[in-house]
Amino acid sequence: MKNSVAVLGIRVCLLFPILFLFSCSSPNKKSDAKQMETEENISKTDTVTISMMKFNPDMLNVSKGDTVVWINKGMVPHTIKSYQDNKFYSDTLAPGQAWKWIVNDSASYFCTIHPATMKAKLMLK
Repeated sequence: MKNSVAVLGIRVCLLFPILFLFSCSSPNKKSDAKQMETEENISKTDTVTISMMKFNPDMLNVSKGDTVVWINKGMVPHTIKSYQDNKFYSDTLAPGQAWKWIVNDSASYFCTIHPATMKAKLMLK
C-alpha cells in the first residue's frame, strides 16, 4: 500500500510540471496576425496646411480610409478641388477655416481661386 501511494505521488509530481509547461505556451500566431492586421487598418488623420499660396505638403502619401484635413492658415480665401470631376470639392475656405475629406483613392487637386500656382497630390499607398 505504501508503495502504491509513493508511486502515485511520483507520477503526480512528474505530471504537474508537464501540464504547467503546456499551459504557459506562447499566444496563437493567428491572434498575432489578426492584431497586426487590425492595427494596419486603423485610419489616421493627415493635415495639409494652406499658406503662402501653397499646399504643404504638396504630395501626401495616404491610405484608403484616412482623413485629410486642409487648414487655411493664409491671409486669403482658398478652395480644394480634385482634377477628376466630382471626386471632391470644398466650399471656399476663409482664413482660419478647415475642410476634411476621407480618402478613397489617389487624386490630384488644386485651388480654383489660384489654379496656376496651387496644385498638389494625394498618393494612395
